[in-house]
Amino acid sequence: QPNWNVLDIGCGGGANLKRLLNLCPKGNIYGIDLSEESVSFAQKYNEKDLNKRCFIQQGNVCSLPYEDGFFNAITAFETVYFWSPVNIALSEVARVLREGGCFLISLEASDPELGKMWTERIDGMVVYTPAELEELLHEAGFSSIRTIRKKEEIHIIAYK
Repeated sequence: QPNWNVLDIGCGGGANLKRLLNLCPKGNIYGIDLSEESVSFAQKYNEKDLNKRCFIQQGNVCSLPYEDGFFNAITAFETVYFWSPVNIALSEVARVLREGGCFLISLEASDPELGKMWTERIDGMVVYTPAELEELLHEAGFSSIRTIRKKEEIHIIAYK
C-alpha cells in the first residue's frame, strides 16, 4: 500500500529498496544488512531518499533494532540461507511485523541436494526446502503461509 512501512532484510546493494520506495510513495522503507560494504552501497544507490523516506543500517536479523509491530510488510530476497539460528531470526521478523502484516521470502536455491554446490563453497550457508521454511514460519507464529513456485524461484508469503 502507498503508506506502508516496509523492511527489506539483507538489502544488499539497495535495488529492492528503490523498488519499494516507488511502490510505497507515502511510506517509509528500511533496509538492514549484515555487510558494512552492502549498507554503504545501498545508501549511495538510494541517496536521494536517504534519511528522508529510506533508512538503511548495518545489523543482524537475529536482533532487529526496531519496535514491536512496526512494519506492515517485510521482504527477504536471497538471504534466509545465512540466517543463523534461523528460528531466532524468524521470531524477530514476527516480532517487528504488525498483526496482519505480510512477510515475503524469495529465493532460488530451495533444494538442499542441488544447493550443495553453494553450501560447500560458502561457509554458513544453509539451503532449506519450502516445506522446512513453512514449518519454521509456523513455529515462529506466522499463519496463512503460501508457497509459489515460478520456474526456479520460490516465493513464500506468510502473514502474522
